Amino acid sequence: MHFEPTAQEAIELVDMSAQQRLMYFLTRTLEVEEIWGVADVDGWVMHDENNLTVLPLWPYRQLANKYIKETDMIPQSVSLEHFVYSLL
Repeated sequence: MHFEPTAQEAIELVDMSAQQRLMYFLTRTLEVEEIWGVADVDGWVMHDENNLTVLPLWPYRQLANKYIKETDMIPQSVSLEHFVYSLL
């Protein structure tokens, strides 16, 4: 089952600090029990930020859609259980 943020949450996310966004992600991911990323032909998309490799993740498809920058990118979800026990 796929969920979406409320309209108010989507507005508030813009002004949240990094710590608040992390807490939002953890809370919502535990509630919906799925994680969204963005994939291309090579798998889940990662990027470099401040000399670190980052795997962007979201609790909702709608938020993952905003990250898509290339035509070959698609939002992709996995269950929280699969993510924790198989992908991490």
